[in-house]
Amino acid sequence: MRQLASLFMAVVIFAAVPVVPVHAEDKAAAKPEATQTDGARAVIDTTIQKVLALLKDEALKAPEKAEERRQKIRTVLLEVVDMDMVGGLTLANYRAKFSDAQFTRFKEEFSSLLFKSYIANLEKYSGESVIILKTETLPKGKVVVTTKIKSSDKEIPVDFSMAQKGAGWVLYDVKIEGISMVQNYREQFRELLGNLTIDKFLDRLKEKREKGE
Repeated sequence: MRQLASLFMAVVIFAAVPVVPVHAEDKAAAKPEATQTDGARAVIDTTIQKVLALLKDEALKAPEKAEERRQKIRTVLLEVVDMDMVGGLTLANYRAKFSDAQFTRFKEEFSSLLFKSYIANLEKYSGESVIILKTETLPKGKVVVTTKIKSSDKEIPVDFSMAQKGAGWVLYDVKIEGISMVQNYREQFRELLGNLTIDKFLDRLKEKREKGE
């Protein structure tokens, strides 16, 4: 689980770095249907700007404001991450075995596990940039925003999987160097649920969250 949490930690960091604008010639060369993906890209851009604004807010930089700042960042990220989709995809076939109350608790524990231990890493931002390479339309109202994270010494490919929900877009998976966050957690949860009752599984997630694992 620690390896997977580290993967998501990287995602959280990447979600808070500035996006490099697309050059005019790139826009001109884009396919006509690319305009259908503008909404998904705009969600990523907006989320980035909100997180950066919180990180730069002088009123939130005092040590005693750290928890308030992290809670605000968590709120911003949860506005774009669809925990219903993420939770359902990670549980896969086990989802049907959860009662509504158990699934609600799972989403709360899972989201807290993802964010609580690693939001502090956003404060390590040191000038990396995100370059959006392309957007690809998938069936059933889904889009993949293909990017690369560029620092002074390396480039890392990161794909944001987005789904249209109502009039907006939500994030339901992230792939870093081809490794899916959802797939990784699905494998871990499958192993745990194969050996524990659902309530014991939820207790295990709570323990990991409280320990910051």
